[in-house]
Amino acid sequence: MGRVILAQCKGGSAISRARTFHRKDPAKLRSALTIGNVIPLEQMPEGNYATIVSHNPKGGKTKIKLPSGAKKTLSSTNRAMIGIVTGGGRIDKPILKVG
Repeated sequence: MGRVILAQCKGGSAISRARTFHRKDPAKLRSALTIGNVIPLEQMPEGNYATIVSHNPKGGKTKIKLPSGAKKTLSSTNRAMIGIVTGGGRIDKPILKVG
């Protein structure tokens, strides 16, 4: 009487299972460059919020700079949200004594 393993219920072979659950289609609609929109990295201009460093259209890669200062190379088809980081002025508040 143990726990039923999910793979045993569905079947062990890959022939009976469709591998379409985690697939994501490419972006079909064009959206404007405004706050809150999600667009591919290749459509964002360089210097957007000082994060995108450069595009390489031949290789399909985009270099970005993270807030920590690290630089990464990502695929240009990856999507990113345009927005403002919340809590940006958190450390600008003065520290006051209670009482």
